Amino acid sequence: MGKFLRFLDEYLEEYLASLLFVVFSTLMFINVIMRYVFQNAIPWAEEMTLLFFVWFVWFAIPFATRLDNHARVTFIQDLFPKKIKALLNVFLSVVTIVLFVFLIVSAIKYLGHSAVKGKTGLLVPYPMWVFYIPAPIGLVLTVHRLLRKLGKDFRVLFMSSTAVSEN
Repeated sequence: MGKFLRFLDEYLEEYLASLLFVVFSTLMFINVIMRYVFQNAIPWAEEMTLLFFVWFVWFAIPFATRLDNHARVTFIQDLFPKKIKALLNVFLSVVTIVLFVFLIVSAIKYLGHSAVKGKTGLLVPYPMWVFYIPAPIGLVLTVHRLLRKLGKDFRVLFMSSTAVSEN
């Protein structure tokens, strides 16, 4: 079981985001061909493309976080020494985790909202919670990735402080 959990930890977001990207891109491409070449679009394709795209985004966020490859402005942070950078990383990770926990709670509460509960998609009768559930799932995965990153940042912080005190 340990190998399976390590595999999930290493590849879950990457594989799911990649699969969802291929599915929604292919569906969108087929629908464009149907619309402009055959003059007959697939009625449900846009709704399913949007659904797959939403799921893709919420799995791509923790994947980018795991790779530490998300968009950020670091030109001010780069002016500081390594120890201060590590402190800033820890602070920003903690603030982001607190914000994401708030968003997780809000997203879970929204699943019980009247706009979601008991509703279905317009053209494809999937339950509407399927459209909204990727937000808390993706946020939980992102918090998991941020906590792992926070552990690494703490190690850098303490290693650098040990290295500084030895010199």
